[in-house]
Formats: sequence, C-alpha cells, structure tokens
Amino acid sequence: MDTQRVLEAIQKERTKQIGKWGDQKHSHGKWLLILQEELGEVSKVILEGVGFENNPHLVEEMVQAAAVIVAWIEDYTRPIDPQIEAELRQLYGGMDK
Repeated sequence: MDTQRVLEAIQKERTKQIGKWGDQKHSHGKWLLILQEELGEVSKVILEGVGFENNPHLVEEMVQAAAVIVAWIEDYTRPIDPQIEAELRQLYGGMDK
C-alpha cells in the first residue's frame, strides 16, 4: 500500500470508530490503554505466525491502532489553546481544521 491508500484506510477506520463510539474524550492514560489493546491485537496476529507475509488481517489491526492514535491526537488538540495552536503551526505548518 502506498501512503495515500494507508491514510485513506485510517480515515475510513476513524469514520467507523466515530459511528460506533461517537466523539470520544479520554485522559492520556485511557487513550494509552485503548492503544495498548489495539497493539495487543497486532501482536496476537504476529505471534500466531500469520503476520510474516502480506496478511490483510495484520494490516487491518495496524490500521485500527493507527486510527486510535489519530483519535487521541484529535482529542488532545480539541479545543486547542490559541498559543498551542500557534506553536503547532510553527512546528508543523498548516494544521487547518
């Protein structure tokens, strides 16, 4: 998969997550637990020995983990303090909503 297809898969997964759980707001600790659960699913696929080739299930679990990180970033940066937003724009450019 090229970068564009990976990002599209992550966006599609985020849409599914929002549909299932709505817009979530959690502490960093809770987000970390959610992410660890998703990474556990990635690990499980690999440990079952089926992750060494182009395995769609492994990719699916990786996309779900990436989408959790995106959700965490969305939560962390919303609503955003104007000073933090200015610093993020300086560091990463655009950051348009």
